[in-house]
Amino acid sequence: MKVILLEDVKSLGKKGDEIEGIITQVTDQISINFNGKEVKLLKSYYGANGAYQGRASKDNNGNTSYYDASGRYQGRGSTDRNGNTGYYDASGRYTGRTSRDANGNASHYDASGRYQGRSTTDANGNTSYYDASGRYQGRSTTDRNGNTSYYDASGRYQGSKR
Repeated sequence: MKVILLEDVKSLGKKGDEIEGIITQVTDQISINFNGKEVKLLKSYYGANGAYQGRASKDNNGNTSYYDASGRYQGRGSTDRNGNTGYYDASGRYTGRTSRDANGNASHYDASGRYQGRSTTDANGNTSYYDASGRYQGRSTTDRNGNTSYYDASGRYQGSKR
């Protein structure tokens, strides 16, 4: 099955054509199969006020590129087969990493290797965030459609990814 990134979606047809597809996966992006052609649609980020903040684009190798609301490239995360991710800014400078344990819980480190905190994810995909001292910082919840909402330590809504 060929994977088509959003930028190449024109290969499915021309304006006005009706096409039918099956949603095959909803994660940090939505995958739809159109007669053997897999299309991955990107999710976008929104602030607490509903304003568009930017988007993320994931390739087939586990790399995620981040763009701001104006479409400017902001950096990338490169994930290995064990789920560990290295982060780089728009200039390619290493900015930190996330390491995952066998349960999918993550430890976060800055570019110098200093521990910054951790996150734990439950069976429903909801994540709690803690700083380096172990203080609760907030949580995210993911609904059955794969949309994620973010809340601070006081429970105030901070934004979403959908």
